[in-house]
Amino acid sequence: MISATPAAASAEAKGIYTANRAVHRAFVEHCGNRPLLASFDALWGASLALFAYGQKFPAAAVGDLEADHLGLVAAIASRNPDREKL
Repeated sequence: MISATPAAASAEAKGIYTANRAVHRAFVEHCGNRPLLASFDALWGASLALFAYGQKFPAAAVGDLEADHLGLVAAIASRNPDREKL
C-alpha cells in the first residue's frame, strides 16, 4: 500500500531502498570476492550520494551553484584571501 503522507512515503522509500541494497549486497558478498564487494559498497554509496545531492539541489539551482563555485575558483586563482569569504 502506498501512503498518502510525505513522511510515510519517505519511510516506505527508505525501507524499499534498504531491502533492495541488502539483497544486491548479499549476492555480491556470497561470491566471496572482497574487491568486488568493496566496489559494490563504493558504487552504492556514490549513487546514494548523487541521489541525495540531486534531491537537495534541483536542476534549476545548478546555475546558481556553479556561479558560487566559480567565484571561489576566481578567489583562489587571484591568491587574494579577501576576495571571497567562505
